[in-house]
Amino acid sequence: MIENKFRCAAYIRVSTDEQVATWGSIDWQKDIIMERVKSQRDHTINEKRHIYIDDWYSWAKDDRPA
Repeated sequence: MIENKFRCAAYIRVSTDEQVATWGSIDWQKDIIMERVKSQRDHTINEKRHIYIDDWYSWAKDDRPA
């Protein structure tokens, strides 16, 4: 029998030192997300394809990458 799983995706972002202090580093956020997904037996996430990281780019700046 094929087991149905919910495919998950995650968006991780920090753009200021204050956000790192509040939400944690990119690596910490990623670890928490992976632990949570793995703890749900009917969920799965492809770490290389479905975790989107926006690291140190502020939405208020015009020079951020697309």
